[in-house]
Amino acid sequence: MPYAFVVFIVVPLLEMFLLFEVADRIGGIQTLLMVVLTAVIGVQVLKQQGFSTLLRANDRIRQGQLPAQEIVEGMLLAVAGAMLLTPGFLTDV
Repeated sequence: MPYAFVVFIVVPLLEMFLLFEVADRIGGIQTLLMVVLTAVIGVQVLKQQGFSTLLRANDRIRQGQLPAQEIVEGMLLAVAGAMLLTPGFLTDV
């Protein structure tokens, strides 16, 4: 329960606080542009890394091996993708 509380209550509140602080210091448009830019860069990096992981997994399968490391990397990439697409600065770190 405490972990869910942190993920679903504390993190979004911290994100909102940081977004408002940054917007107050540099302006709302610049803050919005920064958030969109980090999302776009994150998507590009995830696409590249995801494709690379998929190719390595296919190579392992062709060799008759279980692509265990690639499966774990794929799951971690999915979590990283969700965090990068979440608006804010805290989840982008």
